[in-house]
Amino acid sequence: MRAPLSALFLAATIAFPAAAHDFVVKPKAASGASIPVQVMLTEVFIVGDFVPPIENVTARVVSGGGASAVALTANAETKSLEGTAAAPSDAPFLVTAKLSRTRTPRPEAGRPPEPATLSENASKALLNLKPGATGFDIATGDRLEIVPLANPAELKVGDELPVKLLFDGKPFAGRILATYDGFSTREATYAYASAAEKDGLGYVKITAPGLWVVKTSHSLAETAPTYGRYSANANMVFTVR
Repeated sequence: MRAPLSALFLAATIAFPAAAHDFVVKPKAASGASIPVQVMLTEVFIVGDFVPPIENVTARVVSGGGASAVALTANAETKSLEGTAAAPSDAPFLVTAKLSRTRTPRPEAGRPPEPATLSENASKALLNLKPGATGFDIATGDRLEIVPLANPAELKVGDELPVKLLFDGKPFAGRILATYDGFSTREATYAYASAAEKDGLGYVKITAPGLWVVKTSHSLAETAPTYGRYSANANMVFTVR
């Protein structure tokens, strides 16, 4: 049974602190077989707030035929990293980016210091989607991932998009937030909130056309030589016509 929307928003506020930035791949209008993309840290969807640290970012094109790297350069004016993805075929493909950093232990007054945390932020944009096409559910293999279970190119306003949340390749229960470009000029404001059950299955109600972002988060204690906690954020970007 789904939780009341008010409860979901309260839980989402706890799971996704308002001060946090989202790491997002934003595709732009295609130029022939090339698709310009921006990779940004944003609080107002989807406008760059500041340039991600390029030394901690990797980007790829992922398709049924494999993966290839996307070169990125910093653009202070757009507050983003920019690159160009070459469309591998007429089939759907992804442009993915990952920001990985290890945060050092942070002491707080009256509390034991938090352990060092490996933080991974992954974003994927679904591109070249067409009604009737297969391959829209390509997986990136990131530890935390959102996989669409229906072709976003076939969605219309009022439909629900079923998604599967995966962690280490297995379904997990988690909060889901979604919004679209231009929904609000306020920080960390979302158009929709939901949750996936233990089978990882969740739904996003499509309330407007545009460029959508669906996101989730997960963290856990994890013993490793350089950190004691793992934290992940993942999102999926697609266009609804």
